[in-house]
Amino acid sequence: MLLFVVPRLVRVFIPQASSRLSRGFEENEEFNKIVNIMDGVMNKMQIDRAACLQQAICTAVQTASKKVTERKATSWDKIIDGLASNKLFQHYTYGSSAYDAAMYGLMLDRNCSSKYEACNSGIQKIINMAQIFLSRLD
Repeated sequence: MLLFVVPRLVRVFIPQASSRLSRGFEENEEFNKIVNIMDGVMNKMQIDRAACLQQAICTAVQTASKKVTERKATSWDKIIDGLASNKLFQHYTYGSSAYDAAMYGLMLDRNCSSKYEACNSGIQKIINMAQIFLSRLD
């Protein structure tokens, strides 16, 4: 799952890096079909994709950082926390919405859902989106 999400996040939030990082995925016709279907479904359901991606980044960073602090982190938690805390990552993403979301996520006392409330995808919307997505794959 993360293998498909990370290149998409990079493509959306860091356009200058997308050509190098996603070249292999762009050659994969099936991957592009899936991404286009997901975009279409989210657009049809009026889900603010940018806000949802920011909320996802914020939540992932915050969850990982909490687990690292509590010494309960998995390898993925350590990687996510390490990337968000990395000065090189921060330098290259500075000024982007990914940077803002990651930095907000590093503040453990903040609420990512409140910050990115424009992401109006509740559980029911996600279930509906999954149903539409799966029906279009056939």
